[in-house]
Amino acid sequence: SPKYDLIHEFNRDDILKKYNLDDKRYALFMYPRINDLVNTNFMPVLEYLKSNGYNIITKSRIKDPIQPRDQKRLAPYFYDKTYYPATSLELMYISDLVVNTDSCSVKEAVMLNRNVIGIKSKSYGVLPRLYEENAKEKYLWDFNSSEKIYEHIIKFL
Repeated sequence: SPKYDLIHEFNRDDILKKYNLDDKRYALFMYPRINDLVNTNFMPVLEYLKSNGYNIITKSRIKDPIQPRDQKRLAPYFYDKTYYPATSLELMYISDLVVNTDSCSVKEAVMLNRNVIGIKSKSYGVLPRLYEENAKEKYLWDFNSSEKIYEHIIKFL
């Protein structure tokens, strides 16, 4: 995906400013889908991280809004601000680790070389191989895909 081509251009200070965040140690919590909330026991993990010096920032999608009961305890929280660059990629970039809830965002975390804590929220696994050691090298491409896409288009024009 071309969205990963921007990773090398990211600047921590610029991203912190964009999201109005201080320069701290962050753990990004990927809020579960609404239908999966009842199956997701995330607060013990987040409390543990807080007690170990992490500041929690939360990311969700507008179609899966953070529930009123969670808004105060999970602030600051964000929805997609931009698609390119992806909000989740930018927030992961400034975070030291990612708390994932059976989301495909594990791929983004792996592409950014972030440690991931997986919390079950579904009855099936989501990209389980990406939780393996050296998953990036085993399963994902690490090259400029924009250039490859451009070469492909030119080849067939």
